[in-house]
Amino acid sequence: MTPTRQTRNLDSPITEQKSTLSNSKKGNVTLENSIVINKNIQEVFDSVTTSRLWPLCYPETVAVGGVTSRPFIKGDLIIEKFLYASSIYSVIQYNVDEYDPPNKVTFHGKIVMTSQWLNFFFGSQMKNIGGTFEYNLKSLSDDVTHWDRKIHFYYTGGFLNKLFFNAYLAFVWPNQKIGAQSFVENVKWLLENNQHYRELWNKDI
Repeated sequence: MTPTRQTRNLDSPITEQKSTLSNSKKGNVTLENSIVINKNIQEVFDSVTTSRLWPLCYPETVAVGGVTSRPFIKGDLIIEKFLYASSIYSVIQYNVDEYDPPNKVTFHGKIVMTSQWLNFFFGSQMKNIGGTFEYNLKSLSDDVTHWDRKIHFYYTGGFLNKLFFNAYLAFVWPNQKIGAQSFVENVKWLLENNQHYRELWNKDI
């Protein structure tokens, strides 16, 4: 059975599993998680770029739309219904910006629809925040891949937007940190137990 809302103890070697908070010169904030998966790099790349993986392995992803049943490529659009802090729904639109298989992909997201609660408190300020996802993969051997996953949270505009961004980040950060680590661990479990063929692409091994 595929774990969709939990993490597991893992037997294979992990060189790095971390969540870090760092500020760039532009005030952006980065959440980073890295993990080693005992699968070849192309298989890992195809899996982590298939958005159907998200509701299977990310605790707060409720559903996805757009390109979901194949690895996404540059120019593709993905829609995600996301549950912030286990309480507030938003719909996020992602566009794929950079595509260099099987080593790197980047895609950015913006909130296009959200709950009445967020609209009441933050209103139009929601359009001034976004996130860029950066996946970097490195082959350690024929069947071992290191996957580094980064989310760069950012805002646009001036001082008031910065204040809103800081308040927003304080609200979502604890759950984002937990969810991101759960995601990479659940992806590892799914792939190493060969559940991804059927779950992602309706194929048997």
